[in-house]
Amino acid sequence: MSREAIGDRLYALRRVLNLPQILISEEVGLPVYTWNAVERGRSNISWQYAAMIAEATGISLDYFYRGKFEAMDPDLVVKLKKELRLIETKNGGTPGKAWAKRDSDIHDEHQLKLLAQRRELLKEHMKEWRNQVKHRLLKPPKKKSK
Repeated sequence: MSREAIGDRLYALRRVLNLPQILISEEVGLPVYTWNAVERGRSNISWQYAAMIAEATGISLDYFYRGKFEAMDPDLVVKLKKELRLIETKNGGTPGKAWAKRDSDIHDEHQLKLLAQRRELLKEHMKEWRNQVKHRLLKPPKKKSK
């Protein structure tokens, strides 16, 4: 069980579900930076997070940790096997190397528009949040009445 192999399996799962990292991580309940680090083989993942991913996506923990496809939806298995073969081809047979090409995998114009919209929404939310924090920090403390 290498981090790179787990990352490739997560990447294949995300590709099969046709979701960007930010959406799948939100759906699963993980911070996006955790998903990204694990998918790229840079970080280990706790069994709690692995269980959350399995529950949210319908994969088995055997798939996640060992690459076994038992007790999974047959249609999902077929799609995952196909995606993993594509990843292996990109990797030259080495796990964990396909991530370098992943950003260029989005060719669909509709997906690019959705991602751009999502980025704009996140920017707006962050700006609003910063303003709220700034307002709280600059707000003078209330005087206590006696």
